[in-house]
Amino acid sequence: MNRNLAPPLLLVAAVALVYANSFQGAFQFDDFNVIVDNSAVHSLTAWSQGLTGIRPLLKLTYALNWSTGPGPWGFHLVNLAIHATTACLAYALLRRFTLGGGESDRSLDGVAFGAALLWTLHPALSEAVTYICGRSTALMACLTLASLVAHLRSREAERPGAWRAASLLLFLLAVLAKETALTLPAAVLLLEATLRPDQGLRASLRAAAPHALLAVSLAAGFLLHPGNRGLLDESLALRPPGANLASQVDAWTYLASVWMWPARLNIDPGLGFAGDWTAARILGGLGFLGLLAVALLALRRQRALAFALLWILLHLLPTNSLLPRLDLVNERQLYLPGLGLAFLLATGTFAAARRAGLPPLAALGSLALLAAALGGLTMRRNVDYRSETALWTSSLRANPANPRAHNNLGWAQALAGDREGARASYRRALELDPDYARARANLEALEAH
Repeated sequence: MNRNLAPPLLLVAAVALVYANSFQGAFQFDDFNVIVDNSAVHSLTAWSQGLTGIRPLLKLTYALNWSTGPGPWGFHLVNLAIHATTACLAYALLRRFTLGGGESDRSLDGVAFGAALLWTLHPALSEAVTYICGRSTALMACLTLASLVAHLRSREAERPGAWRAASLLLFLLAVLAKETALTLPAAVLLLEATLRPDQGLRASLRAAAPHALLAVSLAAGFLLHPGNRGLLDESLALRPPGANLASQVDAWTYLASVWMWPARLNIDPGLGFAGDWTAARILGGLGFLGLLAVALLALRRQRALAFALLWILLHLLPTNSLLPRLDLVNERQLYLPGLGLAFLLATGTFAAARRAGLPPLAALGSLALLAAALGGLTMRRNVDYRSETALWTSSLRANPANPRAHNNLGWAQALAGDREGARASYRRALELDPDYARARANLEALEAH
């Protein structure tokens, strides 16, 4: 076997093994609004009539899936293929970073593989893979990484034009899958600044300029569309900027905790919106600003550290920082930032092994053991998606004080024919939030039949 093919094949095999039990997963929650009950993605003809809406490429994949069979199995297969492809692209990107910046230590190839393996099998990513409509995040990330890899190839090739065009086309497709891909020009600039620190800021900006110009054009087109302007106005009306930033500190803190301790994952964490800046939130905000300062200071001498930290912060920005979202936080928001976290851990592990006089294989072995443990947690998490009742029961195990989760469990129980269980869940939701209109309406409808 070609030595260069071994790491990607191992990553694909790991994804296939860990996510094999995801095929038992049913349609869940937003899957019904986005796919099952959405006639616009039930045929290619219907899809073509709605091309002016947001995320047309994502909807095209749904339409193709539905046309070949409306059951969840085919949707899971595509999600699995997207994640496996993204894993290979993550390895390719990190390998080019570790080996393309003038380093001579071939053990750094192991850093790229170890980081990609950790990231690929982390259970926080399951929400973007096993939850069918989580595809928006995984597909966007796949195309984003492909665009970045193509950009790096354009910087190495004797005739860079084709690679540069491919990078821009992939960027366009990423935005058509999910608009948060508009941060990609900043990622190009980050790669330029960390891989080629001696070229200067002006050269880095010049290299990122084509992507930036395309981003401006796409953003302008998005804003000029009447329907999208309505979505933007709704987002800005959700909460004031100060409260939004305070809420974002809570969201980032939660995501960091989930990455570090992924034993209690939750499809609906139930984080409330912050009303003010408490001392804890101020300290948390200062902590994130401190990470930014460390990253900027490390740009010259600790490029791997700078890249990892800036990658994390950059890809956390679209969560709620730029525009408020209805849901404060979802674990699939860790999909791209998690790659930076995994790279940080892998580089630290290899550096510690080097200082201890241990061979690189020892560092890679320890990362593989950790990845295996994370893969076990992912397999266990996949089981939660087997039914709506199972998913919302798991959500309440993680946070029993979330009224929306009790209401959603009640709805799932009612659909499954468990009227007494549904009644108890609706009542518990109203005990936690007496003003919860949807739970009250669901309870009244249940009692009326």
